Amino acid sequence: MAYYMIGRALFLKRKLEAMPENQGHLYDNTRKTPEDSVREIELERYLVN
Repeated sequence: MAYYMIGRALFLKRKLEAMPENQGHLYDNTRKTPEDSVREIELERYLVN
């Protein structure tokens, strides 16, 4: 069952990546630790004036 879930997750990831409205908005955290992901967040991009 776990293999099916991994396969399904990869299928959905590819499907999302192929959608034009998602281009440039998806974050690939493959092989990254949570610490690496947090370190890459650019807080300035999310400030509201």
